[in-house]
Amino acid sequence: MAHMRVPATCVALIMLILLLQAIQASSPPPMATRPIVVGGHHDHGLVLEATHGSYALAHVGREWALGLGHVEGPQLGSREAPSPEGGASNVSSLSHNMGTWPALTNVTIHSGDLIVSGSRSRLVIRNCKFIIKGSLIILDGARALIEDSTVYLDVPSSGDKASNITISSSSELRVVSSVLGTTGLLLVLQIEANSSSLVAIDSLIANASIVCYNSSLELTSSTIRGRVELLGSSSLTAYDSTFTSSLALRQSSSAYLSSSFVQHVFLEFYRRTKAIIRGLRHGYVRSWSFLSNATVGTIYIDLSLSNCYVGSWSLNLTQSAVVALELSYIWEASAFACSILKLFNSSVGEVIAHENSALWLGNSSANMMRALDDSYVSLSEADVLAFVIEDDPEVFVANSSIMSLLAVGRPLLEVRNSFLDDICLACSRDARLGFINCIIAERMTIKARSLVTALGCSIGEVDAFGHSIAKLLDCYTTTLLAREYARIEVWWSLKVCVSLDGVPLEGAKITVFYKNGTEFLSHTTGRLGCSFFLLLCTIILHYGTLQVQPYFVLVEYGLLWASEEVELDGPTVLPIRLERGAELTIRCVDAASKPLRGAHIVIYREGVEFDKGLTGPEGVAIIEDLPVGNYTISVFWCGVEVAREEVFIHGVDDELVIVCSVFDILVFVEGPGGPISNALVSLAMFKHPRIHFTALTNATGVAMLRDIPAGQYDLFVQAEGYVTYEATIEVKEQEQVVKVVLEAVEGQGQPAVLIWLLIGLICPLTVIPLALYIRRRRKKGT
Repeated sequence: MAHMRVPATCVALIMLILLLQAIQASSPPPMATRPIVVGGHHDHGLVLEATHGSYALAHVGREWALGLGHVEGPQLGSREAPSPEGGASNVSSLSHNMGTWPALTNVTIHSGDLIVSGSRSRLVIRNCKFIIKGSLIILDGARALIEDSTVYLDVPSSGDKASNITISSSSELRVVSSVLGTTGLLLVLQIEANSSSLVAIDSLIANASIVCYNSSLELTSSTIRGRVELLGSSSLTAYDSTFTSSLALRQSSSAYLSSSFVQHVFLEFYRRTKAIIRGLRHGYVRSWSFLSNATVGTIYIDLSLSNCYVGSWSLNLTQSAVVALELSYIWEASAFACSILKLFNSSVGEVIAHENSALWLGNSSANMMRALDDSYVSLSEADVLAFVIEDDPEVFVANSSIMSLLAVGRPLLEVRNSFLDDICLACSRDARLGFINCIIAERMTIKARSLVTALGCSIGEVDAFGHSIAKLLDCYTTTLLAREYARIEVWWSLKVCVSLDGVPLEGAKITVFYKNGTEFLSHTTGRLGCSFFLLLCTIILHYGTLQVQPYFVLVEYGLLWASEEVELDGPTVLPIRLERGAELTIRCVDAASKPLRGAHIVIYREGVEFDKGLTGPEGVAIIEDLPVGNYTISVFWCGVEVAREEVFIHGVDDELVIVCSVFDILVFVEGPGGPISNALVSLAMFKHPRIHFTALTNATGVAMLRDIPAGQYDLFVQAEGYVTYEATIEVKEQEQVVKVVLEAVEGQGQPAVLIWLLIGLICPLTVIPLALYIRRRRKKGT
């Protein structure tokens, strides 16, 4: 039987050659979409090699045709294909599949997946230009070699799935002096290596996305145009190679690069990583590794660079990783899942914190920051161009500069001692938004239901919309605009400092009242004798401005008390000085409010004379060292009490103005012939005759007597030729007018009357003859 099999095999080969010639002579049949499967349970392989512009199949191993027939198209990723039953069927299948590769001038196109499976299976593509409209799958320890070839993957004819290269289960793909890519710039070559190896020597892998899981990637003098991602325990070794896109190290992967170019390096730290990393900088890197440039507590990835150029860096933290970055320049950093990222003396393009992560930025700069979810962000002496806050994060900023700030959601935001250019806040009512001692150069825009509190800030413009509320405490602004239902409240601080005999008084009660007398707030002074109040002064609404002040301040300490009225237009300090021996300034004025000089002041306490004084030129007398208590003050003028006041000394230097019953009166004197001048007017006090006042009438018969104490007086008026006038008057009001008519003395008044009668008779008798004489003289002259 064995002797008869050899001729049968020869017959099959002859039939195969005749069939191929017949196919080539006729028109080529449509391309098949079945995959070519190399592999099975035997030692065999497949070589695709150039032969005079066409391609032929040659066997590697004992039975090269085994596994090339009876395949109904296993799906992508299948590790096994059905085994043939016999050699004759294999020949038929081989002949059928040969028809799928037409003899083109220099490119062969294959529609369908190309699968290499089995630990002893080999695929060699050498000196080819080959397009696969499907996937290249290397499984179960198989080996594939692409050498001196150009291999492109295209979209399968069916178009139901993307083309890719899969290397799994201890398999290997080696690319030597070749180009591996896709037929179009918009197509991405997906290369997935799982527990396998990918080797590239003097080659180009274009439009690629390489993902390695527990695999090794070895590059020598090669270029990867695309991204490379190392997962699991993958390793990368690169010599004199180029990565035009990004290199990502995740989980427990490692990479060693020498004399290579990497456009972007992405490092991911996870699973409670703890490390302090220094010196991540773009540009030429002579030597960098975690061993020499990091303080490592726990770390899983590993990276070593030698004489490399790095375009940029990115960091990602997840699963409770804790990483501190110092003296570095990175393009992007992000923190997830309870991780902590600290940046000191560094620069970052964009940094993101979310999913309960924490981010510290100290003495560093960032172009873009985002605080999301329930994250925690702290900035200290940082410079940020744009800061976006969303959802429910907690954000604390101190001594920093932010050009643009946007907050939405329900954040907790506190900014201290910082410079901001433009702010937009559109938050819910339960968000807590506070700014303390900040400079907001341009505008603070408040929307939605935001409640914003600013203390000690300088703000260019405040613009409030919707149902928002802005509380400005000790803030200076140039423009305040409230629209729709928004409200802007202007509050000013009042610091009340209480002292007793020059010493700060602790325990004094300070009460502030509204202008209508309603109590607003009450505090007790502390050790320094001071108490602070924030008083609502102005409310700005869309229809106008409401004024709430002035306020009244009452200070009480035992029997000591003081009160002041205040109206604020800025932060105000109100000193209140209480004294056990207070100073009382008494100002005495007459009924015309003119100072009463020389008034005698006597102060009584409990009916006993306690002190006394004399008013000066301004009508002022100062009484010092008056203890707390009730006092009676009497003012005497010309020996007459002209005022009495009751006063309570409550431990504060005070001033008391006393209006005394001292008046100026007018006496008008006239006789039968009219007003009498130079008449002597005298007032003598009824009860004290020794007190008297005198004056002479003027040409109009008026005499002004000044500073006359109130009381009853005897009035005397004397004029030559007239009977002396006597009367009793009561001085009781300012500029009181007394009219006096004098009678002429008998025997002195009648001769004067006769003289005037004679003059009246003589004048006509003299004038008439003189007039007649003058008339006659004029007639004679004519």
